[in-house]
Amino acid sequence: MRIRISVLYILIVSFVFVWQACDFVKVNTSDIDVSETYKPVYSISGIITNDNSQVIEDATIIINDIQLQTDDKGKYSYSSDNPLPSGTTIEVIADGFVESTAMIQYGNEAPISYFQDFILTRALPPNIINLTEGGEIDFDGIHIIVPGNNSALLDGQNLENITLGITPLSPFSTLGNWVGSTLKTLKFEPAGTEFEKAVLFIIDAPEGYSYTAINLYSFDNVSSTWEEMSNIVSYDEPSNKLTFELKVLPMGIKVADPSLITILTDSVLLEYPVHYEPNSCDCEGVFSWTGGYYFRQITITGTGIMNELNSMHFFSDYSVPYNSNLINGIFVSPAVSNVPIPACKEVDVDASRIYREITGTYIYAGEFKTFVLRYYFSNSVITSINDCPVTSNCHQGCQ
Repeated sequence: MRIRISVLYILIVSFVFVWQACDFVKVNTSDIDVSETYKPVYSISGIITNDNSQVIEDATIIINDIQLQTDDKGKYSYSSDNPLPSGTTIEVIADGFVESTAMIQYGNEAPISYFQDFILTRALPPNIINLTEGGEIDFDGIHIIVPGNNSALLDGQNLENITLGITPLSPFSTLGNWVGSTLKTLKFEPAGTEFEKAVLFIIDAPEGYSYTAINLYSFDNVSSTWEEMSNIVSYDEPSNKLTFELKVLPMGIKVADPSLITILTDSVLLEYPVHYEPNSCDCEGVFSWTGGYYFRQITITGTGIMNELNSMHFFSDYSVPYNSNLINGIFVSPAVSNVPIPACKEVDVDASRIYREITGTYIYAGEFKTFVLRYYFSNSVITSINDCPVTSNCHQGCQ
């Protein structure tokens, strides 16, 4: 009887010792610093196309001191161990096209993957004007009258003839940072030309607007911003044309009615559509998630219509890409892979969509509209590594 009791006592003590030994490896908190095991790679990518959705090869993308080139499918990409700061400007240059810019925007959490597409406008061919004779030129809905007996100064030199190029940017092309509603955006070549006699511009105005205050804004290439000008803009309702004069040609001009669109909120937010939690514990291994979801997408609710907002240059003015693929949604997979799992640990993953939500109102064809627009443009992955339950087979084998 004593032998049986001794053996039973030894077995009980051994079980408690093994249980406590496994218990000793537990961490008090359930969350472990993921940076020790999960090193995310931050990426930015996109596609460069023209107004007809044709890809542009060999376009140059400039991000700070980084230069990238698009491939034969118009795509570019850049990866780094460190995220690009929110507010970083991206510039795109392609031969024969007007340059385009956009700004990286996200909230407090840097996204793992960031997407920014660009749509470029092909530059119209220039025309030569003899300043003594003067002349009239048409550039796609823009009629220009250069008075005779004129002169022009460019880079300190007097000109007898000027090769003048003016391109109206499409509602998709972005140039600098702007908040408002645009009627026309014009790109000038050569910028900085100063005429002795002002040049007259007569522009076809878009249909469907009830104008209140029409202003001109010039583009400052140094600050990449638009600054209001004092020039007077006239509107002739019967012909639906806008008229103004310029003596100095800036790089770009915006003809805008700031009161057409009112922005109420503009925020970067998170949505959690996917949560992964393994149903067992591995002694060690690699986590790989193969799911995916539509996380590049544009949606709109309210009484507003995307086509109406697009005609008001809303998407280019607010640096939101706009095309049929984004409206239908682009499927992206996977969100995260190759996360090592330490012994006696399990991994929880939240793969969240990052979206920009813009709410506001606008007036179109005399009707008051409201809208809530969401642009899903990136994803964020939050990974936590937790202890396996002490009752699991893996944990019983811990040393």
